[in-house]
Amino acid sequence: MATKHPPLFFHGIDVTNYTRKEFTDPALATRILTPTQLQTYHELPVTDQPRFLAKHWAIREALFKACHYTCAMNTIEIASDQYHHLTCHIDEMTFIISVSYCDTLVFASAWGYQVTDEYPTKGKK
Repeated sequence: MATKHPPLFFHGIDVTNYTRKEFTDPALATRILTPTQLQTYHELPVTDQPRFLAKHWAIREALFKACHYTCAMNTIEIASDQYHHLTCHIDEMTFIISVSYCDTLVFASAWGYQVTDEYPTKGKK
């Protein structure tokens, strides 16, 4: 019988400035946002789109730093749970995401965990 081990924890953080020129580029939005997020982006006033895009960029960067996961950015779905926390599920990992703003800066933090039956071996996540 397998013994459950304590969960593995992951954390990543990112900060970006939403006044950077690339956050005004609709092509970047298409590259990093899921179809649902892209629809929300297009419904925003043009003046709010860079901040929205920077937020999603920072979240994705924090997730990549947390779990060293590489995938197409526009496949990462971020949702609100019943407590209004931003959450994301990647493979068997669950992440809670926090986003804060200060002036033109966007801060994103991704805290995740994974419950496993065994400890990871070297070279495996």
